[in-house]
Amino acid sequence: QGPIRNEDKCKSLDRGVLEFRATHIRVLFFIDGDIAICDIGTKKPKKKELRRLIESVAKKKGEYETAKKNGRIEVIE
Repeated sequence: QGPIRNEDKCKSLDRGVLEFRATHIRVLFFIDGDIAICDIGTKKPKKKELRRLIESVAKKKGEYETAKKNGRIEVIE
């Protein structure tokens, strides 16, 4: 995973969750090697809502990593 090049558009939040920002839209995602797994797209959330969204994405990231480790995820290129 390379460094984030444009902090105005993309930044690391917490627990491996990243955020892509457009004018009024936010997409929360996580990275697996060269793959970005997009999870939640939303209007700009308030701080309390953002914390809840980060926790949700972090939980799904953990589930994804467990499924991948157990061979239940197949990446097709």
